[in-house]
Amino acid sequence: MADRAGCWDREAGASSGRCHAKIKISALIFSNSVRLRLLYPDLHKASCFCYVPVGFYQSFLEIRIMNKGQLPLSAMRPVDIRTLNEPGLIFPIEKNAPCVAVTLWKEIPTAIVLDGPHAFTFFKIENHSRATGLFVPAPEIVVKVGSAVRGESAWDKRGTLILENGCAHVIGSMAGSSWSDPVNIPLWQQVETEQASGKVVGFSGWSLRIPDGLSSHTIWEFAEPES
Repeated sequence: MADRAGCWDREAGASSGRCHAKIKISALIFSNSVRLRLLYPDLHKASCFCYVPVGFYQSFLEIRIMNKGQLPLSAMRPVDIRTLNEPGLIFPIEKNAPCVAVTLWKEIPTAIVLDGPHAFTFFKIENHSRATGLFVPAPEIVVKVGSAVRGESAWDKRGTLILENGCAHVIGSMAGSSWSDPVNIPLWQQVETEQASGKVVGFSGWSLRIPDGLSSHTIWEFAEPES
């Protein structure tokens, strides 16, 4: 039995010559693969199934880097990931390199890939780790209240933000291992309140932002496709 991570539907159009058909796509996400069901409502509800890697499914997720190049110079600094010992966000300098979050997991600097085919995989930062870019220290984590779900229903949905015992986590898996189970990776933001103890809630929509005077900049955003 596979670990079900969620299901969503999306409509698309496909054409061949003079024929145009609507396609309804349903995805059932497992630990290491995704089963896609293609339903053709106009063709007597004909359908077919196929399996694709998780990375292919992740390309459907709405991951956006926002306001890049429009941030106050005082909000960032150039870094080499190997020298970091504090949490934050790295905007890549190299073309096609991913955006990376850095967190301290059990006091060990850990990188979380935030976009691309390896989104929400993590790895321990070591001397051979390579990533340079513009570093924004500990941006504020903001959640979309309407995306809140019960924590137990979101434990294996990669990219989901989890608030557990007052600490923010993101669900991801170990880089380089196709059989890695989803885990909660602790981030840098905490809610200091006794009432948070033992409570778990997930958010499928969340973002990172930095203050700028009386306003703020959203610099990265994640949202699962709407069902």
